[in-house]
Amino acid sequence: MATSNAEFEVPTWIAAVIVSLVTAGALYTLVYGGDALPLGAIVFGTISTGIGLFTLYLFYRFVVAVEKIADKH
Repeated sequence: MATSNAEFEVPTWIAAVIVSLVTAGALYTLVYGGDALPLGAIVFGTISTGIGLFTLYLFYRFVVAVEKIADKH
């Protein structure tokens, strides 16, 4: 059974913005016949930046947890 004990939740408007941007980019590529490579580069660059920031956030949380444990002893 899955439970959610998260301290924060991602707002639903972020998902709506992402879906609308991807849809707008796909429509631009289909309607104007533009090359899809720059759009793909932007999408993959954004994803890789997000993964890097998330990894940095997890590292920060790890350091904070270790400091809390060290303060207790």
